[in-house]
Amino acid sequence: MSINNNITPIALNGTPGEHAPTESDKSGEDPRAAMMEQITSTNTNNTDFARNLEERKTSIASSAVSALTPVGGNSIYAQLESIPYKKTSEGILTSTFVRLSDRPMAAVRIGPVRVPFYISSGQVAKAGITPGKWYPILGLGDKTGWLNKTDNMAFYYNSPKLREAAERLDRDVGDIRDDETIPAFETKKRVADFLNKDMLQIEPTDEGGAAHIEAMAQLIEDGVAPNANHGACCGSACVIL
Repeated sequence: MSINNNITPIALNGTPGEHAPTESDKSGEDPRAAMMEQITSTNTNNTDFARNLEERKTSIASSAVSALTPVGGNSIYAQLESIPYKKTSEGILTSTFVRLSDRPMAAVRIGPVRVPFYISSGQVAKAGITPGKWYPILGLGDKTGWLNKTDNMAFYYNSPKLREAAERLDRDVGDIRDDETIPAFETKKRVADFLNKDMLQIEPTDEGGAAHIEAMAQLIEDGVAPNANHGACCGSACVIL
């Protein structure tokens, strides 16, 4: 028994090799035109669907970002200032973060005031201080290079603005103590001059130094640069300039 592979199509009208007549055949229209119109319509619908899908994805992504961004605040990076840390033949090199010994530091613009922040190294235990977290320091000692801070730093000097900036640094930057790309100071003076721009030039060990630091924090909370309001900070009797 052999199988015949040469199959002749039989149309609905019974005539071999021909298709059944359609309405377009009877009217004299080219059936391919109708087919192309249907294909074009399908592609248009697919394009519209893809566009709507992208719009929905964008909307969902925006909603997700909004949910993660605190109300009334953007990324802390918008408030960070570039810190000059080294002089070269081509100019001054700057970085968003610099390192003092093993402590990353940053300069945050809070209103009109440039405020230094640093990450606690944790080498020396301090009450209320969490290693790896950001805290405000109110300048560097001009003679010793020591950080101007008091025990009240653990409470951000009772300043909502300083607390908010520190918490945003924790959220947006985090613990970068192990980041070896952060450049170190070339000289303490270069960086200290920059970080101390709006601070009082004091030493933590100076008489009344702690009171000055606390007073500076209150001025920052009030939107005032401490070095521009020395009398408001510590009164006319103060001789620390």
